[in-house]
Amino acid sequence: AAQSLSAFRALVDRHRITVLNLPASFWHVWEADMSAGGAGLPTSVRLVITGSERINPDALARWQRMAPQVDWMNGYGPTEATITCAAYRLPAGAGAFDPSQDVPVGRPLAHARTHIRAVDGTLAPDGAEGLLWVGGPAVTLGYLDRPEDTAQVFHPDPFNPQGRIYNTGDRARWGDAGLLQFLGRRDRQVKLRGHRIDLTGVERVLAGLPGVQQVHVALDRAGTAQARLLAWLVADPTSAALDLRALRAMAARDLPLAAIPTLLVMPDLPVTANGKIATAQLPRPEVAAPKARDRSDVLTTQIADLMAQVLGLDQVDPDDDFHDLGGESLAAVRFAALVEQHLNRPAVAMDLYQHPTPATFAAFLRDGSEGPRYIVPIQPNGTQPAFFAVHVLGPRESQWRPLSEALGPDWPVFGITVGAPRSLDDIDIPAIAEVYFQEIQKYHPTGALMLGATSMASYYAYDLAQRLVAAGRDVRLMVAFDAMGPGGRPSLQGVAKLRAHLGQLAKHGLAHLRAIAQARALRRQYARDGAQSADGEVTGFNIIEATAQAVDRYHPAPYPAPMLVLRADTSFWDSKQALDTCLGWSQVAVGGVRMLDVPGEHLTILEAQNVGVVAARLKQVIAEQGRG
Repeated sequence: AAQSLSAFRALVDRHRITVLNLPASFWHVWEADMSAGGAGLPTSVRLVITGSERINPDALARWQRMAPQVDWMNGYGPTEATITCAAYRLPAGAGAFDPSQDVPVGRPLAHARTHIRAVDGTLAPDGAEGLLWVGGPAVTLGYLDRPEDTAQVFHPDPFNPQGRIYNTGDRARWGDAGLLQFLGRRDRQVKLRGHRIDLTGVERVLAGLPGVQQVHVALDRAGTAQARLLAWLVADPTSAALDLRALRAMAARDLPLAAIPTLLVMPDLPVTANGKIATAQLPRPEVAAPKARDRSDVLTTQIADLMAQVLGLDQVDPDDDFHDLGGESLAAVRFAALVEQHLNRPAVAMDLYQHPTPATFAAFLRDGSEGPRYIVPIQPNGTQPAFFAVHVLGPRESQWRPLSEALGPDWPVFGITVGAPRSLDDIDIPAIAEVYFQEIQKYHPTGALMLGATSMASYYAYDLAQRLVAAGRDVRLMVAFDAMGPGGRPSLQGVAKLRAHLGQLAKHGLAHLRAIAQARALRRQYARDGAQSADGEVTGFNIIEATAQAVDRYHPAPYPAPMLVLRADTSFWDSKQALDTCLGWSQVAVGGVRMLDVPGEHLTILEAQNVGVVAARLKQVIAEQGRG
């Protein structure tokens, strides 16, 4: 009967069916047809239940407007727990569903208990992501004649000594109002050229783009040199045809480069007999045959082979970009070391910023370069004081590009960094600041400057500013972005800290508890990274630890020029002493320091949603200097 929507409706009408339980993929097709002007819901239907795939929030909002008299439920449940064990109900006549929110899977049904557990087995707090476990009498005994598979996911229930509990392998969290939010399969986190990618997260971003009704993302040709991320999109029939170039550009605002898939448009998504999307049936674009390489340029071939070795690829072509292939800062360090080892040529990680392909890197080694080695132009034009982001820039300067855009075309923005160190012993604040000083003096010898850095990188910027001022340069501002100064940043303690937490809880509700849980999760991840880092090995954890030790060794001299501290306004724990001393900078900022709050958290003040205020603050201070 479901060979066509008209036949399906006729069947429902003929039998006066009142309750429908439909796979999410079929429900999406039905909703799209109704939105495009197709026949409405049969009058006999009082309840529609769906599940098995993520529900598009926009589709649910449209459905609610078209069928306000019908109850709607989103069910969740694996076969191992006798199918449906939780459901979200949107009753007839309910308030409008907010399409900016994910559709939850609700609360456990009477026969089931659901628990979200952290990696150590403890219960995750509200708002924190964890693995979803299901208990209760409906949990099955296991897999027939598969005792090893059974033992992996079925366990004695620690919350009910007589029961069993099943590890679903699904990621979830408790959201607002105690509703369960499904975040995707744990096994939908894939590795592509060194980058960990959450396919469900990519789907969530793409599903939020205009004109997209349904989306499915998969890793194609996993484990091969031709591995690629593919996304199949179904267009909203009420919208114009999808512009894939525009959609890709919009996706790039929220996804890292490695997570942006190749986009393909489909009339619909095929499904298996149990309603799951049939990935194997989806079309694949042809994979270009590997190019026959011209090996006559021996140096370029050697560079390409070294890049392939570092990136774990079978082949890298002369014009392939190291960063597009997944290369990050530590991979660049390994590549530079291989260049010196195998080719006996001096190289540093930052050389790949300026010369990212085998062809351009070979030309650099062969002919040298007259341009800067450590300065990276982000937006080099304009008449205002040039802003130099110091030391920590992010992949392809991503940390600072939003600020450049917010400042506008008349404000030059540059990055300056030596990149990841070859050895932890290379992490020395005065030595690196001297490298930056020489580079700026050589390539930007005149004009007013601003320097800025985040967190501990602020000490590199501070020492660099000292050298520039001593050389007579016009350093308009040295900006510390939510960074603790040498005087320390004491936090509230005891009763004062408890009051601050209660104030945040009253102001933000469950969002405050989620923020606490996320902070704890980050600390746990940091501890795990530390446990996995061998002493002396150049890893992200060890670089942070070595930088902290370098800051402890550094003795900052008084700074005679203006300083600005931009503080994240969510830092409710800062004590009066921290606020009065501008987060510990006032004792050395003899040239004057002021502190201004900007929206966001320590790690988000430079993100697009907050950086407009940061840009406005910088312009405000520079303008006030001009009037002064």
